[in-house]
Formats: sequence, structure tokens, C-alpha cells
Amino acid sequence: PDRLPEEVETTLYRIIQEALTNIVKHSHASRVSVLIVRRGHLVSAVIEDDGRGFEVSEARADGLGLVGMRERVGLIGGKLRIESSTGSGTTLAVEVPAG
Repeated sequence: PDRLPEEVETTLYRIIQEALTNIVKHSHASRVSVLIVRRGHLVSAVIEDDGRGFEVSEARADGLGLVGMRERVGLIGGKLRIESSTGSGTTLAVEVPAG
């Protein structure tokens, strides 16, 4: 019933959209889950897949998907965390102020 500010909704939508696009393009996952939770003044989104994963430390610095996600989240005072390693899938966690 209580909508998030438009900027927060749009940011979460775009982050999740980009994460799902990356999963389809790169991960070869058979399962994906998306969880969005609002707790007080924070909203968290967690996107997980069971794909082939990657080494986060070796991710391309010029990879516009990850760079764009970090920038979007940072612009609204949020945090982005990526956990992955080759062969173990990927978890992307976003936490942003609810407004």
C-alpha cells in the first residue's frame, strides 16, 4: 500500500532488470530467485542464480552492466554487493533507503 519514491522504484527495477539480463547472457543458470524486502527505512533486493559464476575480482572494469548498477545504487545512497566464484552461481544484493 505504501509506494516507494519513484527514484527508488526505478533504481530497483533497473538493477533487477540488468541482473536478469546478465544471468540470461552469461550464467547458463537453470534457477534464479528474486527477493525484495522492505524493513523500516530500507529496501533490500537479492537476486541469486545457480549459474557458472565468475571471479568478482576479475570482472571487467569497463563492463557497463556492473558499473551502471553500482552508479545507480550509489546515486540514491545505497549499497551493492556481489558474491560469486567460478562454478558456484552469483548473488547480487542491493540495499537502498526506502525514502
